[in-house]
Amino acid sequence: MQRVTRFAVGGVLGGVLGATTAVLVTELIKRILAVVSRQETWVLLTVPLLGVGLAVLVLHGYGCGEAVQTLAPKPKGRTYV
Repeated sequence: MQRVTRFAVGGVLGGVLGATTAVLVTELIKRILAVVSRQETWVLLTVPLLGVGLAVLVLHGYGCGEAVQTLAPKPKGRTYV
């Protein structure tokens, strides 16, 4: 009986914490949208374009680096470095 009680308390506590987190994240998104919607039109159009451009540059720089892990099989036999 103690195991069932412990599981029930854990389930209720997890549910309450999960619901609280969902409400807080939703409220944060609503507040951010309220601030963003008050901006001028040119800001609403320019800032996302700048963000996408920055993301492309960062990902391009990341993609030009050397691979840390590959799917190529290791060569058999002795390899001299």
